[in-house]
Amino acid sequence: MDRIGLALLIGMLLWQVPALAEGTGDKPRARELNIAAVEAYKSGKFDEAIKLFQGAIALDASLCTAYSGLGSTFAKAGKLTEAYQAYKKFLERCPTHKQVRVVLGITREWEQMRPDLVQTKFESEVFGPPSQEEIGALLPASETPSQPAGKGNSAMLDVSIVGSWAYVFIDGEKIKTTPLIGHEIDPGEHVIELKGSNDEVLRRWSVRIRPGQKLKFIHQNQQ
Repeated sequence: MDRIGLALLIGMLLWQVPALAEGTGDKPRARELNIAAVEAYKSGKFDEAIKLFQGAIALDASLCTAYSGLGSTFAKAGKLTEAYQAYKKFLERCPTHKQVRVVLGITREWEQMRPDLVQTKFESEVFGPPSQEEIGALLPASETPSQPAGKGNSAMLDVSIVGSWAYVFIDGEKIKTTPLIGHEIDPGEHVIELKGSNDEVLRRWSVRIRPGQKLKFIHQNQQ
């Protein structure tokens, strides 16, 4: 039981890892569903979290954090077979992801505890997307994008640091060194970070960006 609990904790940490850049579909919408799924999980609403993670995957098949989150939620709900399948799908879809070793360790430990898992067939309902009506009932309209991202809807972002320099990261992805001027970004939830040469976080902003916004973030270096 302790090992399963540790595996769940590690799996939850994967939600903080950025998704792969590849893929098609409505990525801002997928990100919204993924964020809502995490909140549903934290509130103990596992059935809702599962449907939201499934919806995110249906919109963006490269969203690695949705697969890992789905696996953790199934496991927390006591559905180890479905959790195993979700983690295995993560390994299939994200073979170069930096958290593959962690997920591989979890699945191998489960295989030792439950050898029958290796023989299970992948069930379509594990990854099958819920209906739009189900998603709409779970995710309030105020939390959904008002319009799809695309040309004319993107926001513009400036990030700088006074008295020094830093690397700019957006949702865990390194963009460039400061200053970052006129960077185009999709609407939705984002985490913007400034990191030093030793990868230490100098400043972090968690923001919800609306279409057409022009935002400027300036950090005053204390050194």
